[in-house]
Formats: sequence, C-alpha cells, structure tokens
Amino acid sequence: MQGVRAVVKHIQTLARRYVFNRVERKLIAAFLVIVLVPLLGTAFYGNWVTSSALRRKDIENARADLMQRASRIETYLAGVQGDVLFLSRLTALNALIRARQHQDEAAIAYWRERVGKEFYTFAQTHPDYYQIRYIAEDGMEFVRINARRGMVEIVPRSQLQQKGHRYYFQEAMHRPPGDIYVSPVDLNREFGQLEVPYTPVVRYATPVFYPDGSRAGIVIINLYAGEFLRYVSEGHLRGELALADQDGYYLVHPDPSKVWGHPWDLATGYRLHMDFPRHWPEILAPKPGLVSTGDRVVVHVPVFPNKRDGQRYWVLLHVEPKSEIFASVQAFRVTAAGILIVAIMWAVTAAVFLARGITAPVLALTESVRRFGRGESHMPIAVESEDEIGELARAFDEMARALQQNLERLSRLNRASRRIAAQLEHEHVLTAVLDAAEELFNAEYKVVRLMRGGQCPGEPITDAGDTRWAAMADSDGARHVREQALTHNVWQAGRLSTTDGEPAYVCCAPLQCRSRGQGVIELYGRDPALADQTTGNLLAALALQASIAMENADLYSRLAEHRQRLQTLVEQLITAQEEERRIVAYDIHDGLVQRLVGARLHLLNFAALQEQGCEGAKDALQKAIDHITASIVEARRVIEGLRPAMLDDLGLIPALEQYAQDLGADVGWTVVVDAPANFPRLPSIVEITAFRIAQEALNNARKYAEAQSVTIRLGLEDSRLTLEVVDDGKGFDMAHIRENSHCFGIIGMQERAYLLGGECTIHSAPGEGTRVWAVLPIQVRAFIPTV
Repeated sequence: MQGVRAVVKHIQTLARRYVFNRVERKLIAAFLVIVLVPLLGTAFYGNWVTSSALRRKDIENARADLMQRASRIETYLAGVQGDVLFLSRLTALNALIRARQHQDEAAIAYWRERVGKEFYTFAQTHPDYYQIRYIAEDGMEFVRINARRGMVEIVPRSQLQQKGHRYYFQEAMHRPPGDIYVSPVDLNREFGQLEVPYTPVVRYATPVFYPDGSRAGIVIINLYAGEFLRYVSEGHLRGELALADQDGYYLVHPDPSKVWGHPWDLATGYRLHMDFPRHWPEILAPKPGLVSTGDRVVVHVPVFPNKRDGQRYWVLLHVEPKSEIFASVQAFRVTAAGILIVAIMWAVTAAVFLARGITAPVLALTESVRRFGRGESHMPIAVESEDEIGELARAFDEMARALQQNLERLSRLNRASRRIAAQLEHEHVLTAVLDAAEELFNAEYKVVRLMRGGQCPGEPITDAGDTRWAAMADSDGARHVREQALTHNVWQAGRLSTTDGEPAYVCCAPLQCRSRGQGVIELYGRDPALADQTTGNLLAALALQASIAMENADLYSRLAEHRQRLQTLVEQLITAQEEERRIVAYDIHDGLVQRLVGARLHLLNFAALQEQGCEGAKDALQKAIDHITASIVEARRVIEGLRPAMLDDLGLIPALEQYAQDLGADVGWTVVVDAPANFPRLPSIVEITAFRIAQEALNNARKYAEAQSVTIRLGLEDSRLTLEVVDDGKGFDMAHIRENSHCFGIIGMQERAYLLGGECTIHSAPGEGTRVWAVLPIQVRAFIPTV
C-alpha cells in the first residue's frame, strides 16, 4: 500500500513539474480528461435541433438583407417622389403657367428665369439629379437644368429640345393631378444616341395644370440611377446579388455583360430567363420568396419605385450555392462533436484539481492590481510559479514601475505646463519651455528653433545646455530628423553619427504658431531614452503647450496694441467732437446770433417809429423779417452740417450728391457722383460712416487741393461698399503726412473705416491729385457710435 502511494505521489510530482507548470498545459490536460467521456446522445440531438435552427436563420438572414436593401432603395426613391411634387408646386412655376395661359410675354420671360434659378438652386443641393425640367404641353422643353460631374447649368433656350415623342412625356401627361409617373430604368440618350459613358437614369414626372384645369405640361426629374443601384451590392461579401426589372432584364449583375440587355438599351437580349429557364416566373413574381434550383438557392424580394402606383416593380435577388448559404450549419456540425462531448462529472473533478494550481497566484495578482488601482505604492507580487501567471505577474511589476515613472513625468509636465501658460511674453514662454525640458528630459542640449519662411534649418531662438552640441544640431542627420518632424507635423527621433564613435540621439517635436510661423523643439544627448516613444510623446505634449502659450502671448500683445489704438482713437474722437462744437459755436455766434441781434434792433426801431407814425416803420419791419429769414437759413445750415437730414430721409447717394453739388457750387468745382442705378439703402452706421469719409475728403480738397474737378464713385462688391473720392488738385507728400501726428482728418477717415471692420487708404503725390479709397463691410456685427 505504501508503495502504491509512493508511485502516485511520484506521478503527481512529475505532472506538476512537466505538465502543470504552464497554464496552457493545465487547460489541455483538463480538456483531454473531459473529452474522454462523450455524451453522444446529447451531441446527436443537439446537432439535429441546432442544424435546423441555423438553416432557418441563414435563410432569414439572406431575406432580411435583401429586404433591408430593397427598403433602402424604396426610401431613397420616395424622397425623389416628394421632390417632384415639391417642384410642381413652386410658386414661381405656377406663376409661369398663369403667364403662359394669359400669353403675357414679359411675365413669361420673367417667371421662366425665376423658375430656372429655383431649379438651379434645387439641383445644387441634389447632386444625384441628372436633369430637372419643365416640359410644356406641346412636348417642348420650357426650362431645363443639367447637372453633370458636379457642374450645374441652366440650358439656354436655343438648346432646348422637343420631347413630345418620348414615352415618358406621353405617359406622364395622362396622369391625374398629384400622381407620379415612374419610367423604366434605362441608359440616357441625347439627340437619339446613347450617352457615353453609359448613364443609367430613371425619370419621375408629374403633370401640372392651368388654372382652368387643362394640362400645362409636366415637371420631370432625371435621376442618376447609379446612386441607388449601388445599394444593391454595397457591402456584400458572398454570393451573387442582382437587380432585374419585371421583364427580366438585368439592371445590376456581377457580370457586366449581362446588364442593359433591353432593346432600348444595349439590345443584347440577355435576361434572367436564360439563367433560370424553369424558375423565372416564380422569381419575377411581385412578392418575396425562395427558390431552390439544384445546387443553388435564389432568395428574391420585389422593389417598388412608386408604392402608391404599384404597377412597376423590380426584383432584387440573391443567388448563392447551398454549400455557402448553409455553411454555418456545416461548420456547426464539424465543431459540435468536440463542444457537446462534455462530461459534467469529470468537469467538476478536473475544475477542482486545476483550481488548486491556478486560484492562488491569480488571487495574489488580483489583490496587487487592486492596491495599485487605489493609488498605493506598488509592491512586487510574491508569485513563484513558472507558468503564464508568473510571467504575467512579472510583466505587471515592470508595467507598474514604468507607469509610476511616467505618472511622475506627467506630473512634472503638468507643473511645467502651468508655468508656461502663466507667461504673457514670448521670450518668457521660451525660457519656461527650456526650463521644462531641463526638468523632464535627460538631454545635454536643448534648442527652440523658428523656421523663417518655411526654410530649414531655421533660426535658433534660444538654447540651453552644452553648446558643443550646436554643431551636431546643424549636421545632416539632425537636419533630416527636423525636416521629417516639420513635414509630417509629428515628433521624430533618430540616432546621429559622431566623430568619437559614441552614439548620440536627437528628438524633435514641431511647434505651430500662426503669427510666428512653424518651429521645432530639439533635444540632443547620449541617453538612448531620447529616441523612444515615451520621450517623443512627452516632448510632443510639451510642444503643444508651448504652441498654445506662444499663441496666447501673441494674442495678449495684439490685445495691448488694440487697447492702445482704441485709447488713441477715443482721444481723437473727443478732440474731433470738441473741434466740431467749437466750429458750431463760432457759426452760431458769428452768424445766427448776430442776425438775431440785428433783427431785434430793427424790431425796436419799428416799434419806436410806429408809435411816432413815421413812414420808415415799414422798412424797419421788413429789415427785421429779412434778418429772421437769414437766421433760419443759417440755423438750417448749421443743423445740416451736424447731421444731414437727407441722409436719413433719402439715403447715401442723394445726400452725397446734394452735399457735393452745394460744395462744388461754392468753390467752383465740376463734381461727378458715379453710383449704380437702384442703389439700395444700407445700414445707418454704414451710410453715415461713408458720408463722413466722403465729407472729410471733400473738405480737405476744398481747403488744400485747389482742384478743378472731383469724382465720387460708389459700388457694391461681395457684401462690401466701396467708396472712391478723386480730385485733380496739387496733391501732397504722404511721407510728410505720416510724420505729422496732427492730421486728424486723415486719421479720422481711417479710424472710422477701421471701427466697422473695413479699411481706408489715401494715395497722393505732389502734382498728381489725391485719391481716397474706402472699403466698408455692409453687415456690421455691432453698433459703433460715429461722430
């Protein structure tokens, strides 16, 4: 007895040493023990039941796939039907039909153009529509839109064709109101010839009517059928998918020689009858079904291009050998023998036996993973087995150590990123970037380089570390790595050749700064870790933070410039306001007030003379009335200078014409205002800005130019107002004007345009006159007060 126990113990020792030292061998041994007790009865019964279920499932899957494809085609074509009805109910089209009934040629021409434009806009948003047409009741195309290769065009009247003899026109004309005619799918013909390359089309048409109920023609869409025909075979992996019309002619087939056999297409005569001479009536029936033809199975479903009509249909069929469509059944039968031969009794025994060798190390590994997941410091796993569990434990130890190191580096990167982001000056950003590189990477030399004009190697902006590496940074190897990083916009690393034979490494990451161009951060050193993926990803993250910080620094700088510019503008506006108030005060004091004082004196004289009964009283009264009248005129002149009433009442063009003509009459100018006819009213802020710029330009010309003629041109281009004021005066030196900071008029014109998001430029030279050019956006996003 003791000898038997010793033998069993020895066998167990050998098994643990040579068989169960690997998880793979343990599982193999367990399954070998379990397979020894086959349950043949269960296998045979399960094989029969499951094979029947899989057979039904394979057939249903094939039918469901066809039904889904058919539904996708019908859904797509239902949208086309809705589009045809939508186009037939366009307001412009109905107006054109009414104009045709009344034979109003002017209205017909106008509405024909409107319908063409609306058809054109519709075709641009529906690239699958080959043609959109309105054909009159006599068969002549009245409006036609062609869409070819992404180009949409309105066909000129000279190229419109007579389509009264075409079958689709005759069929559609007899349809009741609101009904839709669907043509067969055929190859498109132009002037009686098949279009090359072949273009399959299907036509959807509906009749339109005059107000009295008589037929006014049809609206028809030529749909490029290739768009929905591709749904037939799209994503298909096995067997043959085909689409045939109800006459059996193939519209889609894996063999291109079998398609378009209809007499009005390629006339090859080939159709489904030749492939299934005995079963074609059953396959072409307008209902889903399954046909078994020897060694093949045909699953077919109908597709209705117009479900409301239901007369025309196509048949979508899936042809597949029985060995392939029922491949899952065969595969199940092959594999079921090994799967279903399971012995529950031996499985429990084997599971308990295997659990003793697997559970303990797995539990130890699980507990270590949990501690690490809670953030506790990782301790090596005490697993001494030599199987896959032991290898997994050791691999986890290595991964945990590497992860802790990377987390520490990411933490340092996060701190460095905050320091970099806190900088608001470009130089400070670069200094912080180099400090971060010094902290994160074991590199002897760090450099930040800016590519001027896209040229390499570019200009080093700043560097740190051992400058003896600068020569290495200009070597061909370093230049190649740098160019690769800039070209592909990802970090790159490489090994460099050195004179002493010792290996050196470089790692580069691109910088992107829109205002300063493309740049790169480079690391050089002896550490091989500079070329690994962890260093590259970390440097790329640092480069991204540096790029964002550089952009923020530039934005901050531009913001400061804008604030200074705004402060200067406010000071100029205040100065201009005070100057305008001073001028108005002088005008009132020297003109209006003096005339009112004179009127008061004449009225006093009138009162005194009237009491005395003198004849001079009437003259004194008349002089007082003349002074009051002149005061009213003077008051209106002052008010008009402050805000032209005509600008609010009639718009920019009349106000400019009136102002220019009045000013020209005063100084003896020839004034020309050139503007498009029917110039629209613009937003008030745009009109007053344009008027003030022109007013300032004219006043400058009156004061300094000594001109003989002035031309004002206005135009509208791409939602922008263009204003040009040109005089033939003596001109001036632009350099002198730029140096003179007191030229408030010119600065005011430019700042007015800038406030609206536009620009104003002045061109002049001594003896060559002056040209003021302003461009103002019409759509102003915010209200900006204008003085």
